[in-house]
Amino acid sequence: MPGTTTPAPDAGRNPLRKIDDAVIAPKPTRKSRARIFQVYVLVAAALFVALAVTARVFGYFPIDLTITLAVQRYHGAAFASVMYWVSWIGFFPQAIAICAAGVIGLFLLGMRWEAIA
Repeated sequence: MPGTTTPAPDAGRNPLRKIDDAVIAPKPTRKSRARIFQVYVLVAAALFVALAVTARVFGYFPIDLTITLAVQRYHGAAFASVMYWVSWIGFFPQAIAICAAGVIGLFLLGMRWEAIA
């Protein structure tokens, strides 16, 4: 009809829908990512079950005892220092600070849901 204008394609769309379209991956990408994740979960579960069954059937392997005794016999200064610093992370004041730093880091990177989860 003369004198009428056709609205723009996006004129009636919700502005939040535009944001969703901008940040949500296309459907083929989402399906591909979901498939990769599902394969990963299945492989991880299968490996977990295999390790659990192996641990149940065999109390320990002979190599386990050999490695354990070798590590416990070694008393080098460098090794002791590394073990001290590795275990330092898990003690009380540091553990709280490290976890808080991780949460704050995720929040600052824009991963708000990951930070509070």
